[in-house]
Amino acid sequence: MSLKLYFHPLASFCWKVLIALYENDTPFEPHIVDLGDERSSTEFKKIWPIGKFPVLHDEARNVTVPESSIIIEYLSHHYPGGTELVPKDPDLANGIASRIFTCTSRCKRLSAIGSVRPVRLIRPASSKRQRC
Repeated sequence: MSLKLYFHPLASFCWKVLIALYENDTPFEPHIVDLGDERSSTEFKKIWPIGKFPVLHDEARNVTVPESSIIIEYLSHHYPGGTELVPKDPDLANGIASRIFTCTSRCKRLSAIGSVRPVRLIRPASSKRQRC
């Protein structure tokens, strides 16, 4: 099979791609990624070092495509089916194109750095929340 989708069934971003694939009856090989499992995580990061999913690998074109919206646009261009996944009107499809640019820019910056550093989203336990 030419298309391999790396995903986790509980991640909603992955559902978007699965819906697109199933909607157009696009054949693909599913690969469930468990980032908690060292072997599964290591294998996945060989394909996509950033470690975020979903990721679609097209063996026929030797292309790896990240991010759900970008994958859907890629499928609509290279594996079109009966359902129009991306509008033909350029103004309507513009939102997807801007995401591709953002992702490409981010990926280039990350590859220049050589690594990805985690972002701290949780405030320290010692900090107190301000009340209004």
